[in-house]
Amino acid sequence: MPIFEDLKTLHGGQEYIYERPVVAGDKLKCTKEIVDVQTKQGKTGPMTLIITEDWGEDLSGNLVFLGRRTIILR
Repeated sequence: MPIFEDLKTLHGGQEYIYERPVVAGDKLKCTKEIVDVQTKQGKTGPMTLIITEDWGEDLSGNLVFLGRRTIILR
């Protein structure tokens, strides 16, 4: 039996910051990372918040965008 079978996944929010517009023909190196995991007590019981960041850089290493997302497991 999978350990996550009874978990519910919720979208907790996301935001993006663009350093410049992304245009057709751009070549970007994109990376995603889990930056934090927190456990909090909600009204219906404990929940786990997973915060991820993803970012894209151009081929010169300049940041083009940064995204941050929260996923809630309960």
